[in-house]
Amino acid sequence: MVTDLDRYERADTGRRRIEQVVAVSPVAEVARSNAALLQGLENVAAYGDVLTYERHIRRQPFFIALNIGAADADVQSHAGIVPLSTAPGRDGQRLAEGANRPAPAEALIASL
Repeated sequence: MVTDLDRYERADTGRRRIEQVVAVSPVAEVARSNAALLQGLENVAAYGDVLTYERHIRRQPFFIALNIGAADADVQSHAGIVPLSTAPGRDGQRLAEGANRPAPAEALIASL
């Protein structure tokens, strides 16, 4: 049985993994240059090998998805535009409302 403490510990571990991955990825430069990406994490979720979270500042939300797995993965998000992704050709694409599929080893940021 999964308890609230288990969920909290998993979310906390996910939050730390996100910070470690973002710190050494190409996404880090954009994160450092955008104040919204330097504020607190919200809506942290882990789905298998995928970590997702949101950051907000001055009413501007961002959705971040990190697929550290070897296969495409399904994630749920609001609609937005992807200004930066580690996947070739994804920059500038629209992120659909609902299910989206980050590629293997993809990190993406979407402006919602």
